[in-house]
Amino acid sequence: MAKSYKDQLNTLSQTELVDLVLQAIDNDKSFANVVKLKIAESDPKLLEKQLKQQINGIKRGTRFLDYYASIEMGKKLYTIMTVLETKLLPLSPQHAINCCELLANISVPLIERADDSAGTMGDALRSISPIWGKAAASIEPGGKQWIE
Repeated sequence: MAKSYKDQLNTLSQTELVDLVLQAIDNDKSFANVVKLKIAESDPKLLEKQLKQQINGIKRGTRFLDYYASIEMGKKLYTIMTVLETKLLPLSPQHAINCCELLANISVPLIERADDSAGTMGDALRSISPIWGKAAASIEPGGKQWIE
């Protein structure tokens, strides 16, 4: 029976694994972003910074996203939303709110430049409101003023 990836990776030294990850980072920007988020996940300020960098990278995009590109963008958004909800929100609701508001601000222009007929981008972006709501509900009274 063939060994699983886990079993095969367990046979490598730490140096070999680090070299393998560094090579993958150099060759795959998406993987590099995942690694950056993993490294930052215990520091809310750093995690917010990493998430905002990824969101602003999406914001700077100008090309039309065809059907297949919109599916990939949906996966990227889903990763951002998952990290936002499972890692940043428990550490710092205020930092999570900041990221949700940035995502909400880019959502309309992003959808307008995409063929999201598969719905992957819309599905990911729809999760902004519930995450924002959870974060807002956990802010202590006297924190950020929500209604002006």
